[in-house]
Amino acid sequence: MSGGRTSPRVEIRELRRGDERWLLALRRENHAFLDPYEPTRPPGFLTADAQRLHVERSLAAASAAPFVIVADGEPVGTVNISNVVRGAFSSGNVGYWVAQRWNGRGVATRAVGLVVARAFGALGLHRLEAGTLLHNVASQRVLTRNGFRPVGVSPRYLHIGGAWRDHLLFARTVDDPPPGPTDASGAATAAVRDAGPGDARALLALLEAAASDPVTGLDPPVGGPAEERRRLAAIARSEDARVLVAVRDEAVVGRLELRRDAHPAAPHVAEVGFAVAPDARRSGVARALLAGARQWAAGAGVTTLEAYVAPTNVPAVRLLDGLGWRVEGFRPRRFRSRNGPIDVLLLALDLESR
Repeated sequence: MSGGRTSPRVEIRELRRGDERWLLALRRENHAFLDPYEPTRPPGFLTADAQRLHVERSLAAASAAPFVIVADGEPVGTVNISNVVRGAFSSGNVGYWVAQRWNGRGVATRAVGLVVARAFGALGLHRLEAGTLLHNVASQRVLTRNGFRPVGVSPRYLHIGGAWRDHLLFARTVDDPPPGPTDASGAATAAVRDAGPGDARALLALLEAAASDPVTGLDPPVGGPAEERRRLAAIARSEDARVLVAVRDEAVVGRLELRRDAHPAAPHVAEVGFAVAPDARRSGVARALLAGARQWAAGAGVTTLEAYVAPTNVPAVRLLDGLGWRVEGFRPRRFRSRNGPIDVLLLALDLESR
């Protein structure tokens, strides 16, 4: 039911004549909620005539593909592809809004996913772009959960709230790897982002939980939160390392650390280590983290990823093998642990061959 907190069924359909009636009512109801994020509108925009004209122009525009977001059978917002340019560019811009009472339930995430599929499928586009205000973290999460990546900041990009506002721009092409798995509502099972010092306690707790499973070969973390915060802050400043976290329902459920090889002849190689909370395994979290690792590698000039995995950690070996990693060697007594030396397998992924 639409008033509860269950995951709604989300669909999109093409905008059509007559939609101006519910659009006007929904925009009036959500004016205070939407106004801080929307471009400056002409006087009289929230009138029946203006909304009817808006629908007519949207339907007539050859460079646009407007859609209605429907949740549990109820229109709750719009998602549009605009500024479509064909030919060598083959690109368009994505914009969307959802009524306030439907926010936080995966509606926008699922709707954007559906319009991306339409753009790269029936519309035959190659690239999509979207922009958000710098502080609009919720909208940025919608985009990253659908495989978009930030590509830069555009100063004074759009007139909002009486001033020209800077925007963070995101893009995705048809060739980009798909985002992590989604649940029944279309929301990502885990959103992947960079770790920061504020994640220190959560990451230590995660490693503690992962180390409780003997197949991983991991030791519990040694340092405390203060030390971990300093380490994460240092990594955030480095171009040769990165820590990613997977977050689900506001809880950290996975981590992945990348570190470029320090040998002067191997700057193209980076070592990967990852761990997933025991109750979040086999739900796509590790896959989402590894997709994030590939994104980092592409931007850092890394063409080979390597991982050391205990032979007892069969699920991790199978996962990497299924993603194209190959066993390249066996390293006896490679690591020390409180239970003695650990033998490991060396797996590698050649990104240039994929």
